[in-house]
Amino acid sequence: MGLKIGFEGKLYVMEGGYGSGGSWVEVEIVKDVTLNQKPDEAEVTTRQGGGHKQFVAGLFDSGVEFEITDDPDDVAYQLLQNAFVSRSKIGVACLDGDITLASSGLKADMAVLDFTRNEALGQAMTRKVTLKPTYSADKPVWLDAGATGTGTETDGATV
Repeated sequence: MGLKIGFEGKLYVMEGGYGSGGSWVEVEIVKDVTLNQKPDEAEVTTRQGGGHKQFVAGLFDSGVEFEITDDPDDVAYQLLQNAFVSRSKIGVACLDGDITLASSGLKADMAVLDFTRNEALGQAMTRKVTLKPTYSADKPVWLDAGATGTGTETDGATV
């Protein structure tokens, strides 16, 4: 796979969640995407730790944060705005490449938890968007291109 530059990454959304049978729509009006992946820390300190606190990784706290141009005519913008206003889930794939190729990243049904409009003087209006996994029959999964370049889907718990 090798080195990738940020603009090679792709962000996709799907109305109704990724199990809805809909079509992926690329969010092309996006910039500076951050895929957050951090497990909670569960303390497991014992006397065996020699006076040091001990931890194991707990539940994953994943999410996607990005900024988009405030363009109500854009289809992806409309899907994100509709999911935010209706408080409904939206399928999201945050990948290091095209969805039709063997790319790696997180695929999950998410809630739009922030859709803040920024009005910087002298610049285009933008939206700050925060997405987090939400209640869904379709659990978050990690898409992994692997060393062979063939995509595989792994359980979200093994991210």
